[in-house]
Amino acid sequence: MKKYIFIFLVTGLFYSCHTKQDKAFNFSIYDQIDSIDTKSGILTRQYLKGRQHFHFKLTKSEMDIIQKLYASKQLDKLPDNYESTCKVVVIPPSEEKFIIHYNGEKKTFVYNHFYEYIDPDSTKVQGNMKYFRDSVIKIIYNNKEIRKIKASNIGQM
Repeated sequence: MKKYIFIFLVTGLFYSCHTKQDKAFNFSIYDQIDSIDTKSGILTRQYLKGRQHFHFKLTKSEMDIIQKLYASKQLDKLPDNYESTCKVVVIPPSEEKFIIHYNGEKKTFVYNHFYEYIDPDSTKVQGNMKYFRDSVIKIIYNNKEIRKIKASNIGQM
């Protein structure tokens, strides 16, 4: 009997830990100047003389808002590595890559505000990505730890 209770407890603990891990929400953003990883809490900023790494932490409230934005804009419903087939590429390339970990899944999408779309579905998805991106960037760069970081000198030439 003790053996069955022990197995039941171990199975319950494993399931509990596994469930908590699956529900974790974190993300990374990569662009030409900054790389942000909320799981490790590291922002990497590119300068003319190289990269520097900084530690930061978004509050639970900030992460909750971002998670709700992600779900409300239905970006979790996109296939992984979503890319519209109807885009018109405009130069210069200025892409931001988002990698989202949520409910045990990894989603990747690229946002480029220079893309224009000719079909209504892609236009709607692009609008949702833009709203999510703009909201996330506002939250991140209003974070008190990130505001203290020296701005990049790239583009100041």
